[in-house]
Amino acid sequence: MKIEAKRKFLVSGQGWKASVVKTIHLRDGLVMHMPGTKLRVRREAERAFLTLKGPRTGLSRREFNYEIPLNDADILLADHCEGLLVERIRHLLHFGGLVWIVDVYEGALEGVITAEVELDYPHQDIELPGWVGTEVTGNPAYLHANMLQQA
Repeated sequence: MKIEAKRKFLVSGQGWKASVVKTIHLRDGLVMHMPGTKLRVRREAERAFLTLKGPRTGLSRREFNYEIPLNDADILLADHCEGLLVERIRHLLHFGGLVWIVDVYEGALEGVITAEVELDYPHQDIELPGWVGTEVTGNPAYLHANMLQQA
């Protein structure tokens, strides 16, 4: 179990593209979602995970992450996610001594681009790159389940 602390932003501009060091195609589905808790299945090309995230306390929350067989992930995504599937291309890059994640959404959420940075501890001071726009940390409109309902 780890404690996740992160901030999330909308992306403004293309300046991030020159710094990308890795790109991953992700397919996520919510197996279970209730206020403050979610169980997600995530499928990458070569790996898959079940992740349980607990309620937030400020910028942080507990996260339990377990690798699962690819076939299990495919079945969970097909049979247990009630159409709440998110597809995106995840780009990893470094800025200000931290790893930033830029997600370019596909499918129902095409056109949405967000950036996240995982913090070493809540309320860590960070330098913001010029390509980030409005901060949406904690904004319920930017939770995947809510984004899909608006699509």
